[in-house]
Amino acid sequence: MTEHHQQPDLEPDQDVPPGAPETGDARVDAALGGVAGLDDVDVDEHAERLGAAHAALQEVLRQPADPQP
Repeated sequence: MTEHHQQPDLEPDQDVPPGAPETGDARVDAALGGVAGLDDVDVDEHAERLGAAHAALQEVLRQPADPQP
């Protein structure tokens, strides 16, 4: 039986862990921040966190940010 877990929201204003890369796009930073701490969580949580980051990055690609002046 396959369990379905709700993916955590990765919002641009979400706290990004220290040491997480900064890309200049808060949405990307939040997505990467969700996987930055994988070493600190059980392996059972890795797939969920990676899936959430993947979904967030796909959303960024679908809706690019306004260009910076």
